[in-house]
Amino acid sequence: MSSRPRIKIPLDTFDYIVETKSLLGVVASWLLLFALDFTSFFLIPCIVVTTVYLLLTWLTQYPHIFNYPVTITQQNAFRQYVLAIRLLRFLKLVVVLGFLGLTIIISLGKGLNGAWTAPVILGLTIIPLILYFIASRRIG
Repeated sequence: MSSRPRIKIPLDTFDYIVETKSLLGVVASWLLLFALDFTSFFLIPCIVVTTVYLLLTWLTQYPHIFNYPVTITQQNAFRQYVLAIRLLRFLKLVVVLGFLGLTIIISLGKGLNGAWTAPVILGLTIIPLILYFIASRRIG
């Protein structure tokens, strides 16, 4: 296996917006936990969402270790890394907001009866993956 280039990817406006929303979602999860009198039932989603947020934030610092659907060269490395990092940031946002939304729904006593819950969460995770693979193959 050849050594992949290690490139520092700067954040642009899109990245700052997604990161800010993700962090606000984590903070909102903890605030909701304290608003619900620190119910142990809602402690687990807060811990999970915080752990996922921290791990994915840490992982975005190392795009050269990811698996890619194309061969990484000096010419395409920057764009492939940007696409992969943005995918991880978007998935982080989806996980954080998904857990927050489910916690709010459950805390309101609505349950997960809605037929929309599973398709929305699956769509928000699968559609970005499909778009990533299409964009990644185009710039190959």
